Amino acid sequence: MDAVTQVPVPVNEPVHTYAPGTPERARLETRLKELGENPIDLPMTIGGEKRMGAGERFDVVQPHNH
Repeated sequence: MDAVTQVPVPVNEPVHTYAPGTPERARLETRLKELGENPIDLPMTIGGEKRMGAGERFDVVQPHNH
């Protein structure tokens, strides 16, 4: 038999609360600010080829901050 018969026990990553004042919250807010200040192009992929659409451009905003 060519199979893995001993499946490893799954281990979850720690659950963070992101409560105000925690280091996790500070890192999250910093990263969200960085992402919001540096827009990126979102090309479509058709047939394995990435290309920009031909229509008018529009902003894609963070759902919690629009």
